[in-house]
Amino acid sequence: MDATCTAENGPHDDALPSLDVLLRLSCEGDRAAFAAFYDTTVSWVHALSRSVLASEADAAEATALVYLTAWDEAPDTDMDVTEDDDVRRRERTVFTWLEVLAHRVVTTLARTDSLPERGHGLLPENAGKSEDVTAERPLSCASLTDEQYRAVSLAWLGGRTCRRLAEEMGVPAARAKELVRDGVQALVAAHRDAEQERGTLTGPLSTTPPRAAGLMDTVRADVEAGRGLELADVAALDALDADERTLVEGSVAARGPSEGTLWRTRLRAARNAVTWAFRSVQEEPPSELLDRILRRLPAQDIGVALVDHDEVRHSPEEEATGRRRMVAVVGIAALLVVAALVTALVLLTGPTLPEKVDRADDVYTSTPVDTRDGGTMQVATSRDIDAGYVRLEGLRPLPQGQAYQLWLLPKDESQQAQSLGVFSAEDLTEPVTFHGIDAHEAVGMTVEPEAGAEQPSDDVHSSVVLRPGNDGPRYGGKWTMDD
Repeated sequence: MDATCTAENGPHDDALPSLDVLLRLSCEGDRAAFAAFYDTTVSWVHALSRSVLASEADAAEATALVYLTAWDEAPDTDMDVTEDDDVRRRERTVFTWLEVLAHRVVTTLARTDSLPERGHGLLPENAGKSEDVTAERPLSCASLTDEQYRAVSLAWLGGRTCRRLAEEMGVPAARAKELVRDGVQALVAAHRDAEQERGTLTGPLSTTPPRAAGLMDTVRADVEAGRGLELADVAALDALDADERTLVEGSVAARGPSEGTLWRTRLRAARNAVTWAFRSVQEEPPSELLDRILRRLPAQDIGVALVDHDEVRHSPEEEATGRRRMVAVVGIAALLVVAALVTALVLLTGPTLPEKVDRADDVYTSTPVDTRDGGTMQVATSRDIDAGYVRLEGLRPLPQGQAYQLWLLPKDESQQAQSLGVFSAEDLTEPVTFHGIDAHEAVGMTVEPEAGAEQPSDDVHSSVVLRPGNDGPRYGGKWTMDD
């Protein structure tokens, strides 16, 4: 059964039941349906395994583990599709679910050679990740800059975390996260346009995210600055490690149901867009792989139509293995619950970064300075915690298409300014936090196009130094500390 692929729709074979039907039958224990589901989708799953893993043997085993995991998890998964939905929409939903599951399984194997419930030492060669992440750039990615495409492809096709891809690309960690986030958002927009052109957009693909804020060097700093939601696009590509993911999800939960809804919406939109964008990346697996997978399916899950459950017998070794697996699953689940509760409690009860700065023994608060727009600008910093915040008041709303952008100016003029984000006047009613006191000399504000700028324009509206010695406003001129 050879699957066909169109550039627009991904997997579909009109001679077969739709993917959602095949998966539903598989959930009922129908191995023939599961084999058809495998045949229809495996070229995309195996391409992901081969792209992430260096060894062909490891990739084949990873692909097998993806389908074994799908067999286990599908019955408990809500696909959010109904028989009234268009068949293409149902198939795209199932395909996205499978690709997201595949990416999670393959990247976990690449990073730890283990899977929950299946143990350690699963890959036959454990040869690590592929160093050569090359694939012809899909037309769907045309709207991305070269840097954005490289970051997104390293995260999705290479299974890299943002910290790893920052090293490979030679950029700061904050920049790596921003490249992934902005690249994914460009794909979300391209996907939306494609859906609208085909007339298949039946509802909003996603809510329009707020104007992107600058990210920090660490995920913890992002969370403390209230920017956890900005990492949804990064998390959608599994580009956070396990601890970072737990931290961000705990912070989202702590901020209430509305934040959780926005998080899930951005995750879903990002995953839909990325799986759509890389749908041209395919590779066939070894011909015997399906037989290997079918032999490993648990006999008790074949289904009542094929086997009477009362007739299934297990050896003492199999029963002991099952008991050990159950104990391991319960233990892992308990640890995850405890970790989530601890994270949420810390985030709910711990002080915010501005509060930490204000309580620091060495806190320095600048005198308020006037901005060109009639407002005031003031910073507070602490070298002990290497952090600070800037507070702005009384700023006038800007004309449509313009926005305020805040910057950290480095002491070394050969280094670039670091964006703290792009804001409307209304956005700046709360303090804007930052880290890296020793490496920077001042906070400044410019007016830029609403999409933001890579570096500040020459027209500086105001700036304040971070430590005593040169306090007061500075206006106009280029971003140099000699002015």
